Amino acid sequence: MSTPSKSIDWLKAFEALKQNFKWMVSLILIVTSVALIYSATLPAIFTASALINPPKLSDAATNLGGVLGGGSLAAIGSDNSVNITIASLNTNRVKDLLIKKHDLMARWKVANIQTARGMLAGMVSFVPDKFSGFLAINVDSTDPKLAAEIANGYVDALSQGISDVANNKTIQRYDFYREQMLIEQKELNKAESAVKAFNLSHGITAGQQSQVISGIVAQLNGQLVAAQANLSTMAAYASPDNPDYKAVQSTVASIKEQLNKINGQQSYGDDAVPTNLVPALSQEYVGLMRNQGIHEMVYKVLVNQFEGYKFDFLISQAPTPIQVMDKADVPLTKSKPHKFKIVFGAFLVSTLLSLIFILLRNRKLLIKHGA
Repeated sequence: MSTPSKSIDWLKAFEALKQNFKWMVSLILIVTSVALIYSATLPAIFTASALINPPKLSDAATNLGGVLGGGSLAAIGSDNSVNITIASLNTNRVKDLLIKKHDLMARWKVANIQTARGMLAGMVSFVPDKFSGFLAINVDSTDPKLAAEIANGYVDALSQGISDVANNKTIQRYDFYREQMLIEQKELNKAESAVKAFNLSHGITAGQQSQVISGIVAQLNGQLVAAQANLSTMAAYASPDNPDYKAVQSTVASIKEQLNKINGQQSYGDDAVPTNLVPALSQEYVGLMRNQGIHEMVYKVLVNQFEGYKFDFLISQAPTPIQVMDKADVPLTKSKPHKFKIVFGAFLVSTLLSLIFILLRNRKLLIKHGA
């Protein structure tokens, strides 16, 4: 027993459409009219576009490369460079820089930063070109001037945002060496004050002189020992009245007098040379000078390090250079809405839906059964 076949009776279908033609036309006219009115009420949207060449992360000299670190640069290609640039543009850091710069919260009359971020994200799209590697920053707005300002502002904000993140380490090092330099400067001032206090308390331009005096004392000691030995030898064969003997005695007396003056004493023994005064001062002075010298050396090293990081710090304040291929100009013609597309689309959709509705409604009459 064979199953009867089914098919559409196109004559009846045409007849059904003919009978419902007025209804179908009315529906199409109503939907198209609504679409026409709706499109007429839509505000004109202007699109400003800036075209940039994203910073290549494979270049270790760029700040963006510094963010990721040298170890990860080898695995990064140009596609990832574009993707990371887009991710950077979508960060709150970049959005907040734009919102603050253009005072968007006041312009849009919003109460919190999160709402402003959402509105800003809804205005912008980032479109990469896979062939050239360039990145287009497209901004839609009813205000053509604002659209151009935000598109160009994204470039500046990206540049500043990358610099801020990449240079945190430089700033930390700068602050560390600055703090250490100030601490060491205080220690050096203390050491210099100690040397100054020593000089004032002993009434000598002391330490430097004490070292010289130590040398003089040693020299006089040697001369005194030699003169006394010579005098002792002459005593064996010369009388005290001998002119040569008297000359040597005079030399011994002169040396003793010089030593007594140095030591602040009135008399000087025959067998010993006092060495307690000058060496003590010299030792104390040497210790103070050694301490001062150490602090001077450490301070000099810290100053050199600080100056190097100060230079890096000043350089880091400059935004990361972004190569701009095309700067966003104020658009002169609107880009949206496409009113013709809206109206024509409504016409096509309403026509198609009305046809489907009529055929489904009369489907029992349209199907014919074959043998």
